Amino acid sequence: MFVARSNDPNIPALILHGLICLGLALMPTATSKQDPNINFEGLVNGVRINVWEGTVSFERNNARDKATTGLVIEDGDRVFSERSSRAEILLQPGNYLRLANDTQLKFLSTTYDKVRLELTAGSVNFELLNDPWVSPLTEAVGRYDLIRTITPAGEILIVQPAIIRISVAADNTVEVVVRSGTAILDG
Repeated sequence: MFVARSNDPNIPALILHGLICLGLALMPTATSKQDPNINFEGLVNGVRINVWEGTVSFERNNARDKATTGLVIEDGDRVFSERSSRAEILLQPGNYLRLANDTQLKFLSTTYDKVRLELTAGSVNFELLNDPWVSPLTEAVGRYDLIRTITPAGEILIVQPAIIRISVAADNTVEVVVRSGTAILDG
């Protein structure tokens, strides 16, 4: 049997140990069941407007409205950025599309691995850093179309991580700047 004396240096440690054990014993236990109806916002589903500055609007079913942060973009939606405005759109976690000022962009398809866009005016920057399809470029061209952008001069296909800018001028000339990655031009 252990007997503690008032001058014993172990008494504070014994009291602390006892309080910790008591606290653990009284703590409610966590349940392992999880509500299947809980929507965890940390997992982003769909293409959505991440941030914007200035006057950015969208058009859905022939009705135009102001863009809002978190707005989910649907197939057929158009996004417009006015003068001195810009927007960032989250394509998939780690992959972004940025609209410069005076840009008009239509989302033909927002499917995760087959995003289709139509750029009719302005400039867009793609920052595609996440590569969920680890495969060589030649294999990827046949199996996946990560991003396909239709312009007045033809189509630009991006099938791997890349940083690319596509611009459509007033005379419908198209400029493609590839900072990293690969763009395949068809047109």
